[in-house]
Amino acid sequence: MAADQAANLFDWGHGMTEQERYKKVMAQFPTGVVVVSVADGQGSITGLTASSFTSVSLNPALVLFCTAYDTDSFPHLQREPRFAINVLAEDQTDLAWQFAGSEPDKGHAAPHLIRASGTPVLTGAVAVIECEKHVVHPGGDHAIVVGRVVAFDLDQNLRPLLYWRGNLSGFQTPSAGSDGDTAR
Repeated sequence: MAADQAANLFDWGHGMTEQERYKKVMAQFPTGVVVVSVADGQGSITGLTASSFTSVSLNPALVLFCTAYDTDSFPHLQREPRFAINVLAEDQTDLAWQFAGSEPDKGHAAPHLIRASGTPVLTGAVAVIECEKHVVHPGGDHAIVVGRVVAFDLDQNLRPLLYWRGNLSGFQTPSAGSDGDTAR
């Protein structure tokens, strides 16, 4: 790399705060989009959109997501013992934006069903992972919520919704001859 290219590598973000620059850098990491659904205490669904979701452990099966403490859904997540991770399909962009909002009834019109456990799940998702709350850790201005997986479902015919640089889009099909399963 030429010296002038190296000098320009980090020559960006003039006039931005450190927090704005940090968010811009973090937006470079493409990720899937999930809606964390939880009972609203009135027999329906509420929740939040998250891109900070990952598996933690296989044995026991654990997953985590992060949420701001000041989200309208956090009190429900604190109160309820169960929640579901709904991996959104590429045609569920509207649901992603709907659950990213702060309207008190944002989930009531969402296509969903209530499982026998009382956990609400979205219909039409690529995958649904039902969890019991395992532990909540502090993480700065966010809570790190770890769930123990108790049930899961998958629709292999659907493609996931992705988030990159503040935009939502569908997944591009891998090249011909690839089955997409590279787990070894």
